[in-house]
Amino acid sequence: MTNKNIYVRSILLVVLLGCLLERFGSVEGAMSLEQMRKTAMGIRNSCITKTGATAELVDGMKSGQFPEDRNLQCYTQCVMKAIRTFKNGKIDVDMVVKQVDMMMPTELQEGMKITARKCGSLEPSDDVCITAFNYVKCNYMEDPSAFFFP
Repeated sequence: MTNKNIYVRSILLVVLLGCLLERFGSVEGAMSLEQMRKTAMGIRNSCITKTGATAELVDGMKSGQFPEDRNLQCYTQCVMKAIRTFKNGKIDVDMVVKQVDMMMPTELQEGMKITARKCGSLEPSDDVCITAFNYVKCNYMEDPSAFFFP
């Protein structure tokens, strides 16, 4: 199976899960963080391949390591674009909030939405990779305990 096929299937899976959760309700349908991690692995692997980011750099974000690495910056943009939260060079905060409501565990939703709105108000860069990277980094800095990024 080609990387493009994996990427397309991953996107379709995320969209399908979102539709199912919206149809059947977010309270009973919200995913655990472990379920989210498993779902996101296809997108993660595809974006690592596309951008040349290393798994070590990607994993480092979970512990607050955000080196100014071009491949890592573009990895964040690749993931956000794949999950439809990055549009026209900007963070689509409304889509982030919608996806948090549909997919994240109920106990994390409110804090994640507050953080998404705050970080979404950052001034975008002329560079789409830096815009996405700064947004993801802001999310970690605002609430490391609720940070989730594939």
